[in-house]
Amino acid sequence: MACPIQNNGATKCTDMNPEFLQQHQENRQTFQIDQLIQAVSNIAIQSNLTNQTMLSFFFSQTDRHTNRPDPRVRPKSFSGLPSEDILSWLDHFEMVASYHQWSETRKALEMRTLLEGIATTWFIQQREEAKNNWPILKSFMIGNFAHHDSTETALQQLETIKQQQHEPVTQFAV
Repeated sequence: MACPIQNNGATKCTDMNPEFLQQHQENRQTFQIDQLIQAVSNIAIQSNLTNQTMLSFFFSQTDRHTNRPDPRVRPKSFSGLPSEDILSWLDHFEMVASYHQWSETRKALEMRTLLEGIATTWFIQQREEAKNNWPILKSFMIGNFAHHDSTETALQQLETIKQQQHEPVTQFAV
């Protein structure tokens, strides 16, 4: 029994098998449910993408306008003991200052808060103009706290280092 197909894709049969009609109706409902699920999924995906886009835009605008580095990134303290290397400490301090984009004046102010013990005593004895001028203060610190035998000590330590039996050359070089 053939049924003619009309323009809209539907069939028109008056004398079709009722089981065939029921199966056709169930298939059509399943297809419509699948289309509905797909549409809802697409809406959810679009909504999620829109939310992500909006959040990205919001945070990019916030970051661009505030430009605030993480306040937990702080330089280490310095006490001026012979066991401390002023050059390493200054290098670390300069990296943190660069991260925070501190000016030369701000570096001098921040450095004061990091001094302890002997270094604090030394700082108190400095002239006022040196205390507020980072390049001068830095040079005075190097002159006062740099250990002149640090190069010799480093060379002696380097001479004692030996490559372990199964240690790769690249690891030993580091």
